[in-house]
Amino acid sequence: MGHDSHRVRSVIAALKRIRDHVAQHEDNGDWDTEPYHRWIGMLTGLLTADDLERMKIEESWLTSGEYLMNIDACIAFLECEGTPPRHRIDEVIDADFTEGGKTPTPGFWPTLMNKVRQ
Repeated sequence: MGHDSHRVRSVIAALKRIRDHVAQHEDNGDWDTEPYHRWIGMLTGLLTADDLERMKIEESWLTSGEYLMNIDACIAFLECEGTPPRHRIDEVIDADFTEGGKTPTPGFWPTLMNKVRQ
């Protein structure tokens, strides 16, 4: 699971760099969406086919504003997808303290996040 979360974070970082570049050069006219799709393609197997399909941009070229909106929406989705629901975290914490009754060790939070993802 760790490799998967690194892959998603890497794609988010790449999309943010594309976004920054487009924002800095908004006056350059239309933008080719191929770089966006190349990075989204790296998520194949990590997200559902439906989610990947929803992230696709139908047009090959977009204005700066349209491209930025699509990139921002995709980044927001990926960042939210990577965040476990708060109630699930609380359940795992409660179970750990009920079972062991001890305070968290230094490796507690990474272990907790792996349990939450399961």
